[in-house]
Amino acid sequence: MAAGPTLPSPYDQRGPQALLVDLDAPDELSDSVLDWLIDLPDSDKNGPRGLRMHLVTRPPQRCWDPYWLAGSNP
Repeated sequence: MAAGPTLPSPYDQRGPQALLVDLDAPDELSDSVLDWLIDLPDSDKNGPRGLRMHLVTRPPQRCWDPYWLAGSNP
């Protein structure tokens, strides 16, 4: 909220505190509000970030070295 993105309707009228209260029941939020949470408008990789860009929602990435394909042992 401190970053200042434009809130989705109806929270543009009700205010950020109402959004924070309603987040306790995310199943009752409208699809447009959920879309807003996933990809905040007017944001980029440097912030503010929506849920899509948050480290908690990204799957862990692992890099495996298939040494057996190169024919040598580690």
